[in-house]
Amino acid sequence: MNKVRVFSYIVGAFAVLSLSACNAIMGLQSKDGPDQLGTAQTSFVEDLSSDLGALSEGVKNKLKNYMLPNPDVNLSDYYTQTYIDSLRAVLVETGSLKINTFESFLVKHLKSGVKKDTLYLTNLYVNSPTKGEVKSYEFNVKKDDFIFYEITNTKANALKEISILEGGEIRFVKNNLKKKQSVKGKIKIVADNILTVNISNDNFIKNRGLFKSKLKIVIKKIVPELKLKAEIKQDTIVTSKPFVEEINDTIYKVMDSKNFTLGPRLDLTRSYQQVFNLNIAGFDHLIGWGYWIGLDKASIAQFQEMAAKENPLLIFAKNELRKVLRPVELDVNENNDVELLIKNQSLDARSYNYASNFAFYKSDAFTTKNIKKAEVYFTNNSTLYEYDVSYNLVAVGLTKIKNEIMKDMVAYKDYIHITLLKDE
Repeated sequence: MNKVRVFSYIVGAFAVLSLSACNAIMGLQSKDGPDQLGTAQTSFVEDLSSDLGALSEGVKNKLKNYMLPNPDVNLSDYYTQTYIDSLRAVLVETGSLKINTFESFLVKHLKSGVKKDTLYLTNLYVNSPTKGEVKSYEFNVKKDDFIFYEITNTKANALKEISILEGGEIRFVKNNLKKKQSVKGKIKIVADNILTVNISNDNFIKNRGLFKSKLKIVIKKIVPELKLKAEIKQDTIVTSKPFVEEINDTIYKVMDSKNFTLGPRLDLTRSYQQVFNLNIAGFDHLIGWGYWIGLDKASIAQFQEMAAKENPLLIFAKNELRKVLRPVELDVNENNDVELLIKNQSLDARSYNYASNFAFYKSDAFTTKNIKKAEVYFTNNSTLYEYDVSYNLVAVGLTKIKNEIMKDMVAYKDYIHITLLKDE
């Protein structure tokens, strides 16, 4: 009989424990929490949709063109709670934020958003402690949080004491919470701290587990709106864009090169005379031109050997333009049998270094129109010997070319600058 009674007590105790656990779980899964969150989300979507719907068509088009890769996307689908919360997180972390002037509707939502809605710190059912113990529950809170509490004694037995502390300071205490009695109130948090709920039922009889109380404790908090300062400022925007520009390119160019032989006067089968013009064309702006004429095999061979690396007449032209003190030395004509006559028909200025068979002339805006620069006459006065002749003509000029570069473009644009104001 005693064994049956003991077994009945064990079953009864297990049933009570199971019921308590179920009640605690049901308390945590109370419909208030999920419904409240769903209501907050619905409220946010409706509020944002209303703000977007009130915008003018011009502003809506700016939003679509500036923010959306796909213009067919609905604005409400783009400016979601997640998007605004991410902006708000940047604002809280850095202290400032920039948005476009046509996004001014975001300022209101950045202040609060869904974050303003009720957040549940706890929603549970708990039995009063025994053996003189104190049950404690701790929660992290921030400065200016508003804490709402509601404590209900759901049993017929009174509770000796329940208190709420912020850090070490008592913000609320209730003694002798009677059966079916509820207390509720609001606390504004002074500083970042720990909120502690202490439950005590210290009594000679109750310490033995008799006449327990059962409490429903609901604690919520509301995060305060951010304090913001919004003002319109002008920003300088520098962007790099490809830009095609026309530039003057200095060209050193071999215009003409001829090699021929003058026959002796008594050889009737070959010509002992040659005449041709020095013509310069093809430049947008002519800087200068020059020539060198070789009248014997040795000087011609030396010129050609140097030209295998770089044309010596081009080097001579560069040096004359740069006014180099020691220019390249071109061979001077020493062939007395060949008569060389050069009739200059230009008004160009001859440089300092010249000889009977070479020279360089500098052009200007008034002299470049005349393409024909000179006439050259060759006459072999020898009756017995033939002579090789090498004629070379170079020119220096400017030619416009198109050059693509990345160019910094400076623009000025108004932005809304949002600053997070912090309490001193």
